[in-house]
Amino acid sequence: MPASSPARWEYPPDTVDRVLALEFKGDFLEKNRKAARLGAGWAEGAFRDVSPAGAAFHPRMILSGNEALALGAVAGGASSPSDTR
Repeated sequence: MPASSPARWEYPPDTVDRVLALEFKGDFLEKNRKAARLGAGWAEGAFRDVSPAGAAFHPRMILSGNEALALGAVAGGASSPSDTR
């Protein structure tokens, strides 16, 4: 990309919608879709000179607090709920 052209880093809207649909349902999904569109519109005007050349996707595990606590208990050797008391 020539130095004079603005940097563009776009995800197709249908890809964004599919990813959001994996995490959210109902009203939360629609609110997050709207937030993604508004954020993309704002960033397009605000970050024209930023290049994502070194960016990479790193998958990560997303857990609720209860899930994290349960995994910690299992990792610590608990085999039943009574073991955690």
